Amino acid sequence: MTLYFIDNLINWVKENRETILEEMDADIIETTVNNMEDVPDEVKDSWSDGSKSRKDRSKIFLDFVLEKDNYLKALKKTMEENGILSVNN
Repeated sequence: MTLYFIDNLINWVKENRETILEEMDADIIETTVNNMEDVPDEVKDSWSDGSKSRKDRSKIFLDFVLEKDNYLKALKKTMEENGILSVNN
C-alpha cells in the first residue's frame, strides 16, 4: 500500500471518528483485532475493561489503531465487511 493510501485512510478515520465511535462495538473490535498481528495482551485487556463505557473502550481502540498502518488496514477491512462505512481508498 502506498503512503498516499495510508494518508487517505488516516484522514478518513479522523473525519469519520464520531460515526466510527458510535457504530463500534465489542464485536467490531474483536473482529478487527483478529485481523491484526502483534497486539499485546494488556492492550486487548483494556478494550474489555467493564469499568469503562463502550464509547471509552472504542476511543482507546481507535487511538491504538491509528498507531500502525496494518492496524488501519484491519479496521478498514472490518468496517467494509460489516457495511458500517464505505472507505473509498
